Amino acid sequence: MHRDIYRRFVNAKYILGRASIAQRENNEMGQAIAVLLLHDAVEILMIAILDHLNINAKKNREFMAFWTLVKQDGHPDAPDKAAMESLNTIRVGLKHKAIIPNSRDVRDLFTRTQDSLKMYSPSIVDSHSPIFHSSISSPIPGSGDTVQSAREVLAGVTKITQWLT
Repeated sequence: MHRDIYRRFVNAKYILGRASIAQRENNEMGQAIAVLLLHDAVEILMIAILDHLNINAKKNREFMAFWTLVKQDGHPDAPDKAAMESLNTIRVGLKHKAIIPNSRDVRDLFTRTQDSLKMYSPSIVDSHSPIFHSSISSPIPGSGDTVQSAREVLAGVTKITQWLT
């Protein structure tokens, strides 16, 4: 797998970590930021997978078109496509209609999307790759103690950056 694709996985993982931190904030804007970051992380992961599979896609494609493109290429459909549809709907409501998402919905959506990505990604990408596993399959940074999570992220990013350069 090309190093740029690995870097996208690492970036997606980092953004998921930031989304996790925002999602745990006890306020509406934290939930809103979590949705935006979660959507961005999923999109970056989608682009990395499309590049890895050499699937040509329009740059201005719809968010959910990814799943159709991958399925047409002979790969499995998303295990929880409804979570991805909900994520997109909530994001559109927030960004284009100023509808602040419900914190319970965001928590549920965050868990379902994260689980879906963990199940789906290894079936698409060569799952024996240690970089892939360290960037996608390990726990999301920020899910525990903040200082410990920061250390884990720093150690992981340092290790991966050294491998990439």
